[in-house]
Amino acid sequence: MPDAKISQSREANGEISERVATGETALIYKDIKATLQTPFINLIWRRLAVAPGALAGVWRAVKPLYENGVVYQGAQHLSDQMVSDQTKSERRTNMRTVPRVPLEWNDAEIAMETRYTIIALLSAYERANLLNLVTFSAVLERSDTSFSASNGGAFGKAGAPALPSGLEPPTQTIPTQLHYVDLCREDAELVQRFNAIAASAKTERHHASLPLTLIRWPDVMALFIRYLEICDADGGLRHDIERLQTSSVDVGRALGQSISKIDLTDKETRHLRATLVPFMSDTLVRMLVIIRQLKIALD
Repeated sequence: MPDAKISQSREANGEISERVATGETALIYKDIKATLQTPFINLIWRRLAVAPGALAGVWRAVKPLYENGVVYQGAQHLSDQMVSDQTKSERRTNMRTVPRVPLEWNDAEIAMETRYTIIALLSAYERANLLNLVTFSAVLERSDTSFSASNGGAFGKAGAPALPSGLEPPTQTIPTQLHYVDLCREDAELVQRFNAIAASAKTERHHASLPLTLIRWPDVMALFIRYLEICDADGGLRHDIERLQTSSVDVGRALGQSISKIDLTDKETRHLRATLVPFMSDTLVRMLVIIRQLKIALD
């Protein structure tokens, strides 16, 4: 009989959170965190875990990509592409400036330790989201094709995992995310506003993990929201999101060749695609662009 807490979590949130995961799901979560060297399980994995067979099948297929290092190469490529796209965007728009004043980061009464924690948090989520974007771009491509696996496609041969600069695992303790159902009304509204920034009207809105962690500091969250809403007033963030989407599809095509067959039932495959498509078309890439924008402002 299914665990009552897990069944309730599936129905209420469409995900299996770390705090209620048991059995094979808990073991896979532990393995994901150890392999990716990340202190948390991103929402995309927690959504996938609603169909346990989908979680297990996908993880078996993609874990070798971390062991041979090609995911890190793909993530570095995407990171470099984001920097390149941003530079081109600034040139085309006469150096669109980052509005620093509304952020008020330096003027706000924020303890230095808190500032370091928040910057480390943003870096940890940027790293995890880059790795997940590369991984699931490849999975989505692989689920659409029937070609044979190779040793790394356009990103080289199998070998020792490489950790390019900027993709090192976090060394600072990262706070755990809060749960939306536990938030007070004011904090829940801040999370909703953050999730709405630069969101596509065509895709399902998710409670991304980042704002559910940032809400530990509501005043900082409010500063970030005001800043990001100004950044996106001319649709600037949306343009960056669309460019990153295009780049991630290209990486997925190259890296998909590295994935062996994903053994899923038809039902699990449908769940996989229903989970991935909204994330890949909006939530995951959008959070990456938002994080990069915040890090530029805080630099």
